[in-house]
Amino acid sequence: MSQPVAEPDPDLPRPISPDGDTLDGPDGLDRPAPGPQTRPEPAPLNKPAGTRISSTWIAISVALLALILLIVFILQNTQQVTVSFLWMQGSLPLAVALLIAGVGTATLTVAVGAARILQLRRYSRRARKVANAKADRPA
Repeated sequence: MSQPVAEPDPDLPRPISPDGDTLDGPDGLDRPAPGPQTRPEPAPLNKPAGTRISSTWIAISVALLALILLIVFILQNTQQVTVSFLWMQGSLPLAVALLIAGVGTATLTVAVGAARILQLRRYSRRARKVANAKADRPA
């Protein structure tokens, strides 16, 4: 003769194992499958997005490091050198001569980049005018 299955009292808490699984018995209630139980992996924490302030702070830190290295370079290269350019000639510390050459190169690079940006803006403006003119024509 089979014994009737006892219904659990809904007001009583269900027993829980240290793993967090329910420990319902063979009375027809939910029971985890025997064997190793795997817990779900916790969701990874989202890394906060960078902000303008953090980007600015990093840029200032890098610029400060570069400035310190430049000062060390200047202090280590104080010997006088003679520099000749076209008809001009002068004597100045080696670090200052190299610094002037570097600033001149950077200025030339910025000028070429600015010319290219202006060229692309002009091209873009012309292309936009042509596209707008084609869109305004009746079909």
